[in-house]
Amino acid sequence: MNLTGEFKLSDRTKTDSPDVALFLPSLRGGGAERVMLRLAEGFAEYGLAVDLVLVQYIGEYTDQVPSVVRVVNLKSPRVMNSLPLLVKYLCQVRPRAMISAMSHVNIVAILALKMARVNTTLVVTEHNHLTTSIKHNIYQRARFIPSLMRILYPWAEHIVAISEEMKRDLQTIISTPIEVIYNPVITQDVFREARKVPTLSYFGGEGFPLILAAGRLTYQKDFETLIRSFSIVRRKFRARLVIIGEGDDRNKLESLVADLGLKNDVLLPGFIKNPYALMAKATAFVLSSRWEGLPTVLIEALALGTPIVSTDCPSGPREVLRNGDFGLLVPVGDPQAMATAILTVLDAPERYGMTPEREEWVMQNFALDQAVQKYLQVMGYDE
Repeated sequence: MNLTGEFKLSDRTKTDSPDVALFLPSLRGGGAERVMLRLAEGFAEYGLAVDLVLVQYIGEYTDQVPSVVRVVNLKSPRVMNSLPLLVKYLCQVRPRAMISAMSHVNIVAILALKMARVNTTLVVTEHNHLTTSIKHNIYQRARFIPSLMRILYPWAEHIVAISEEMKRDLQTIISTPIEVIYNPVITQDVFREARKVPTLSYFGGEGFPLILAAGRLTYQKDFETLIRSFSIVRRKFRARLVIIGEGDDRNKLESLVADLGLKNDVLLPGFIKNPYALMAKATAFVLSSRWEGLPTVLIEALALGTPIVSTDCPSGPREVLRNGDFGLLVPVGDPQAMATAILTVLDAPERYGMTPEREEWVMQNFALDQAVQKYLQVMGYDE
C-alpha cells in the first residue's frame, strides 16, 4: 500500500481475508523481526493464510520472507503515519487475527482496530524490558508510552510477554492480564545453516579461539564493555573477537578498538546473512547487553552447543540459561568479570558445550512448533 491508499499485495487477491496478519515497522536486522518471520513460517506450515503488514518494506530480512506469505507494504515514513493506511487495510481485508510487536507499534495497532471497527482478534507482543528501555530512550516522547499503554492495552484481546521477567516488569505498568510465550527461535533452518562453511573468513582463519557476539551496534548491547573485556583476555590468550551487526555506535566502537591496540584482533563485519555457521564454530558466544527481552541470539547459541558467557541483565539471559546451568552469568557493565568468565571458558570449552539436558531444555522451550501452537490457542485456532 502506498500513501495514495492503493494496496500493494502479492499472490492472493484483494478480497482474500488472511487468517492472521503480522504487523511490523520493517524487516531490519533485529530479534523481533526474526521472531515474526518465524511465526509467519510456522503459521503457513499449519495451513494458515498469512499477511506480513509492514510500515516500510525495507531491511536485511526482506529476502527471508516465506514465499507463501503475502507482503503488504504501507510505504509510510513512520509508524504513527501508517495509522490511516492500517485502518484501510483492516477494513478492506479483515484478517481474522493480527499480531503486532513492540510498544509503539502495538499502540498504532490498537488504535487502528478501534477505528476500523472490524472483528479481528488483536494480540500485542512486547519484546524488550520496557521500564529499562524507556529509561534509556533518547526520545522524550518515549516517556508517554507507559501512560498510553495503561489506557489502550486493555482494548487488545491478548497481551503477550516473551519472558516471565518481562511479564513482571509489564505488570508494574498495566493491570491487564499478560500471557507468556517464549520466542519461536529454533527451526531446522538454524541447524541446516549451521552446517555450512562460514562465509566470513575472520583474520585469515589462523585457528585462534573465536569469541563471537551479535546484535545491533547500539548502547543497549554494550559492546564497549565486551571490547574492554576482550582487551584483558587478549593479554593472556591469543584469541579473536568478531561482533556481527550494524548500528549507530560503529564509529565509536571502531575508535575504541584502535585505542586499545586491537585492530588485528577484533572484526566488525556488519550484518551477515548466515551467522549460524560462524556461531556453531565459535569457541565462545558472549552477550554483553545492558537489557533485553528474550535474546534470540543467546537461544541460537544455546541450541548450537556454543559455550556461553552472558550478562545477567533484565530480562531473559537468566531465564534462557536456566539460572546459569547452561552458561556463565556476569554483572552488567563489568569488563573484568566478563573477561574472567571468558577466560574460564577458553581454558576448558568442552565443559560448557552441548549436553542432552541442555538440548532438551532448548527444544522444549524455544522451538518454533511450541510457540506456534501457543499463539494458535491465543487466537482461537485450537477450537
